[in-house]
Order: sequence, then C-alpha cells, then structure tokens
Amino acid sequence: MKKNFIILTSLVLIILLSACTPSGGAGTAVSATTSGSDSGRLSADYSDALTVQSQLALGTLQLEETDLAVDEALAAEILPLWQAVQSLSNSETAASAEINAVLNQIQDTMNPAQIQAIADMALTNEKMATMFESGELNIGRGFGQGQGSGDRTTNDSGSFRPGGGFPGGGPGGGAGGGPGGGLPGGGTLSEDDIATRQAELESGDGFAQFQDRALLGAVIRTLQTKTGEAPAAGPGDFFSTALEAAGTEIGLSVEEIQTRLNDGQSLVEIIEGAGGDVDAVRTAMIDALGELEGNGDFTPEQLVDNWLQQ
Repeated sequence: MKKNFIILTSLVLIILLSACTPSGGAGTAVSATTSGSDSGRLSADYSDALTVQSQLALGTLQLEETDLAVDEALAAEILPLWQAVQSLSNSETAASAEINAVLNQIQDTMNPAQIQAIADMALTNEKMATMFESGELNIGRGFGQGQGSGDRTTNDSGSFRPGGGFPGGGPGGGAGGGPGGGLPGGGTLSEDDIATRQAELESGDGFAQFQDRALLGAVIRTLQTKTGEAPAAGPGDFFSTALEAAGTEIGLSVEEIQTRLNDGQSLVEIIEGAGGDVDAVRTAMIDALGELEGNGDFTPEQLVDNWLQQ
C-alpha cells in the first residue's frame, strides 16, 4: 500500500512539473527576440528603434528577399488587418490601444520565425535612412527637408529627415527654397503657414506618424500584389504623372525637372524659374493625380502640397 502511494505521488508530481515547464521548439524561439520581448512580439525598447508598427511593416517588406517572405495565403489573412490599422490611423477617435491590438493580431497571425527574423533586424531610424539613401527601400512617398545635398540629418528625437532625394523620386528640399502656392482649395501659404507646417513635419512625433503612414501604405500595396488586389497605379507613377503635368505647364521635360531637383532646387524654384505660376501648376498636378487610382493613403491635394513645400 505504501509502495503504491509513493508511485501515485510520483506520477502526480511528474504531471504537475510537465504542466509548469515551458514547451520547447517554436515557443522558445519566439520569446528570444532581440527586442527583449517575452511574448513573441516586437518591442521598441532599444536605442533609436522604429515604432513597432514601422518595424512590422518595414520588416515584412525586408522579408520579401528571403525564404520567410509572406505567401499568398498569409497575405490574404493579414491584409485586412493592415487595412484596419490604416483605417484606425486615419481616424480622429481611434485610441492607440486599438491600433496596438490589431498590430498584435498581425504578429500572432504571422509565423513565429518571421517575427523573430524581424526582431533580429533591430530596425532603427538610422538603418531606415540608410536604406532610403542606398535605394534599397522605396516606399514611393515624397518627403524630406534639408539643403538639397542628399545628406541625411537627424532631429533630437532620432527621426531621420532625408535631404535632397525623395524615396520614390519625390523632390528634395532646395537651398533656401520656400514653398509657394498651394493650400487645398486655392490661395497661397503665408510665412506663418510655412513655419507651422515645417515644424509639424520636423517634430519627432509628427515625423514618426508620417513614417508609419508611408510604410503602412507600402506594406498594404505589397500584400495587395500577392492577393491580386494590387492598385492600378504604383507609387512611382504618382510623382511621374505629377511631374509630367507640371512640365506641360512650364515647358520642361520630366528629366529636366528631375535634374534640377537633384541639383538642389525646390519644385517651387523650378516652376518660378521657368516663368510658371505655382497655383496653376499645382492645379494641373492635382488634376492629373485625380485620374489615377490606388493611393488611398493620401489625397492628391496632400501629395502635391507636400511636394510644393519641400
């Protein structure tokens, strides 16, 4: 009897120990992220880290060149989730907790090895800036400040500001070139308007949000391509179309405009230097973009006004 009691007690202890011991394999690998996450999810708790949303979006894009690339089946699962993030990000009433919940769902839906690989990238603002400058990353959204030299500058918050060249062929900031023309609905920007918009773009929080939105659009387009829902126009088409419209107004080719942008002139300086009217060119660019589809992240007015403010 005593012997049976000892055996029974031993079995119970073995069962209890088994239940309390973490399983091996995939579960162990997931928790070993370079970001220090214990839940198999990304974290922004390291120096100069991108936001979790940007890490997840950029990391997903980077996986495209590996054997961990998102396949069609997974794309069909996470595309609606990314679109939900986009919708919530554009909402003035959505709480950050709602967005984070969807981002967590995306990570939980992806393969643990994919999340581990993204964590291992340890993506930072500096790394992202280098990707832009080298041409490795092209998210098709014109933005940036600087003196037209192509040098990358960093603000106090760690967010980068690419000078000169724009991802996707957008214009860079010209030396001393001020934005001229264009509030939505007509009119011109006052010096106070210009200063306010420059401050908004250069602020850490504002630029981080802008970064998130640009990468968000890029990952959605990539997933749409995999599921057969790709938009009619790619990101590069928008800027080329806008430049063609501007060139028609001022009598310059797209190549001539792009060369001058690369030389450090702002788009407004090029327009005015060619004797063009900024407001008229703005209207032509907006009209041209309005005929394209597939850039739901930003309105034609937002795109054109941003380009004219560089």
